[in-house]
Amino acid sequence: MLVSEFIGRCLQDVEGSAVQCSNSHSVPYLKDWHFVKEYPEYVAYKTPIFFCDDWLNLYLDNYRMHTDSDKYQENNEICCSDYRFVYMGVKGSWTPLHADVFRSYSWSANVCGKKRWLFLDPSQHHLVFDRNMKNCVYNIFDEVSDSKFPGFKKAIWLECMQEAGEIIFVPSGWYHQVQNLVYTGKELEKRLFIVILNTISNTNKACSICFSSSQAEPTYWA
Repeated sequence: MLVSEFIGRCLQDVEGSAVQCSNSHSVPYLKDWHFVKEYPEYVAYKTPIFFCDDWLNLYLDNYRMHTDSDKYQENNEICCSDYRFVYMGVKGSWTPLHADVFRSYSWSANVCGKKRWLFLDPSQHHLVFDRNMKNCVYNIFDEVSDSKFPGFKKAIWLECMQEAGEIIFVPSGWYHQVQNLVYTGKELEKRLFIVILNTISNTNKACSICFSSSQAEPTYWA
């Protein structure tokens, strides 16, 4: 799907529930778009100083792979990507419960919209897995089976609302689930997608846009 097609669908009368996620809702959500890598000349943002020690992306930015690993090639082909993403989603779009890849930590800057974050302390991770510690709960707002996930109801969730212009830091190993919520008010209604796509849309559809970057597991210091 092209980005233009995605935007067209967002502008249709498609709406999910901002209170409770459901797998039955089909709302558009653009996830894991490597915008920075695809449009480096745009310079979409500068990494905040607190997050500049970005080992994972530093490695991937300089890592090259051969198309044929058995042959030397002077001009290697880049076969890997980075962990810098853009997310765009309307009301009701959401990300399932997960921990960031490679036990990385991450930060997420919300350009516009409003997001609801649910965090789980690493000491309680066993509560969202089945008896064999293989399968994790997918959606914490679903009816979760007591027999399959016997400890789920004991989990204590930390909730945070992220407004436009705010950055969320996700420590290494913290499971989290994220929802895009309705943002009432005329300001957001008048600026759907303009930050990334430099267009102006007068619409009353709520939308959330954010930049996200996953980074290597940090060294701990006092």
